[in-house]
Amino acid sequence: MKRLVTCLLILCTLQAAAQKNYVPAIIITPESDSLRGLVDYRNWRKAPESIHFRKDLSAAEQTFTPLDIRGFLILPANELYVSRPVKLDITDESIDRLLATDEREHLEDTVFLLNIVQGVYNLYVYMDEHDRYHYVYDAEGQPVQELQVLRKKAPGSSSAILTLNHYQQQLYLLFGDCPSIAKRASRASYRENNLRELFAAYHRCRQPSTALTIKQTEKSSVRWGVLAGFSANTIRFTGDHPLARMPYTSSASVLPGLFLDIPCSRQRQQYWLGAELYYKTQDASGERIGARGQPVEQVDLKFTYLQLNVMFRYVYPKGRVRPFVNVGWGNAVVLSENENKRFREGYRDSEAIDGPRKHEGSIFGGLGVQYGRFQVEARHARTNGFSPYNALGTGIRSWQGVVRVRI
Repeated sequence: MKRLVTCLLILCTLQAAAQKNYVPAIIITPESDSLRGLVDYRNWRKAPESIHFRKDLSAAEQTFTPLDIRGFLILPANELYVSRPVKLDITDESIDRLLATDEREHLEDTVFLLNIVQGVYNLYVYMDEHDRYHYVYDAEGQPVQELQVLRKKAPGSSSAILTLNHYQQQLYLLFGDCPSIAKRASRASYRENNLRELFAAYHRCRQPSTALTIKQTEKSSVRWGVLAGFSANTIRFTGDHPLARMPYTSSASVLPGLFLDIPCSRQRQQYWLGAELYYKTQDASGERIGARGQPVEQVDLKFTYLQLNVMFRYVYPKGRVRPFVNVGWGNAVVLSENENKRFREGYRDSEAIDGPRKHEGSIFGGLGVQYGRFQVEARHARTNGFSPYNALGTGIRSWQGVVRVRI
């Protein structure tokens, strides 16, 4: 299983390094001319330091930095990035860092900013290397200004952190000629939705007849749906326990359930965290034949479980049919003991396993394809089974086929 996981991770790395995703785009040149072509679009969470451009797929690739162009527009996503010189406070504001020193770190550079509102004042967002969001604004002929939030160690304290919302006063003064907007700004949260609404409302207050361009809120990428599967199980009894002295038949189980998928980042939604909750059964039947050819011992076991899987998935981000790989682990709890019997010639029937384990752990890996709302996957899993005895191992290996339908 370790080798499988290693291979899957190597495959993910190699595929990620080789991919290109050229989509229609417009480059804004330093002369404010438009250059149409294709940009390698990565659905960036953080603004790129440079972009790769081709006039068409057969043309040579060009690389542009914020110093080379005034901006670019990704047409399918309707995302406008502009090049602006900025001075931002990018201090690492983790508690340990703030308590250790009062020194601040600043970025002075020309960067790409993602435009949120185009109006009387333009609003942009930038994410720094510490995953901090910075909201900045400008207007025609004015330099970019950061809406500032400052976190620092409270004076006279060795453990308290003070947050100074300077941006609220900045916005109050900025929108002062629209008193109702200024009042809202003085208590606004430092979040994209709140700031977008304020800048849009101010534009409508000042220039109600002028066009306003707003980047719409992204729809949630969380996916959920139903799953159905089939599991072919092979159980291996090992150890010095008497139950390990006979062969056992293979078994099968259906796997009805639900799933939830959460993207790890905006980056083309290649990487996902997933969860599955489904019902399954584990059963085994063993028989030992005596010298006369008759059964002298028989064991029948059947348990039903509710299982929760947590997994990491890599999905190849191009094409209508997209292959993917999964690795994960599962935890199952016993819902009921349907059968737990042991027959021995000359003895009364008894429980085969006294106090079977109520919790089962597993690891698994899988390969599949995704097409629209559907996913089909082949999966291999190993579990530690239901034996509570040190002298009896009940390892179960399963080959599973799973179909998932997004709702």
